[in-house]
Amino acid sequence: MIFTLISLSLLLPSYINANLLIATATNDKLFLLNSTSITKEISTKVSHLEFISSKYLASSFEKKINIWNLSTLTVDLELNLHASKILDLKSLSENNFISADESANFFRWINLSFSSVLDFSSSLNKEKLIFLKIHNNKIAAGYTGLNDVLAYNIQTNELIFSRNKSDFQINALDFLSETQIVLSYQNGVVLLLDILTRLTKKAFISESPLSLMFSSNLLLGTSDGILYEFDSDLKQITRLPTVKRPIKAIEYVNSSMILTITEVCIRFWNVSAKPWSFAMNCNFLDLTTITHSKFQQSKY
Repeated sequence: MIFTLISLSLLLPSYINANLLIATATNDKLFLLNSTSITKEISTKVSHLEFISSKYLASSFEKKINIWNLSTLTVDLELNLHASKILDLKSLSENNFISADESANFFRWINLSFSSVLDFSSSLNKEKLIFLKIHNNKIAAGYTGLNDVLAYNIQTNELIFSRNKSDFQINALDFLSETQIVLSYQNGVVLLLDILTRLTKKAFISESPLSLMFSSNLLLGTSDGILYEFDSDLKQITRLPTVKRPIKAIEYVNSSMILTITEVCIRFWNVSAKPWSFAMNCNFLDLTTITHSKFQQSKY
């Protein structure tokens, strides 16, 4: 498939919402962007990002969560209850969110204040999670450095799935539904796993997969800059060579648009176009994470 490049300018491609608000980070800087340009940046350490309301952005680094005021990009609140490295932040509704760490502790925050914690650390057998994804207010899944896969019901406080370690390194995980997860492995295997029935489906690619994102179809980015699209049965639909840079993250915006990042660029993909087209912003150095606001925003 051929794709078309569109440069970002004052005349926006129609698929890019003028009120789009994005947060992205490098190892030592946090950026806010609107649909055309960087609006704010600040030097800080960031691992994970999540918009938690129309006014606030949450970031984590190691064991600390910062709550950023979007109008000033200053920290209004620091949350320091985690005793282990934070791996995910998940917004639930305005000013309510969940944070989770490498010891499988899930903290619930209501109106930016601590509400409760679930402790699943005994499920890890003295290991640590290296990746964790909170799907919604109910289910989360992750994997350890030994490639054990675990899933939790964070409403009923139950470990609902545990899969013994693989001989191959897991690179990424995402949810297809509350009962299905997809895993990508260093050796090119893409595995669809039902956490209730334990049934699996496999696909294979020739490159090393780095990032996953599921909306209506599964998108996978590789270390060689290839963007794959699969259907929910892991049948390949699209293989897009982009640039020979690792696709480090994929962010779903809406049915027409996704975002991808390499070390230096954000690409704004129009996935409703045939062929796909993209605009891009390449004013960065060593991007690590990206998210966008799901809340109705004022202009910042």
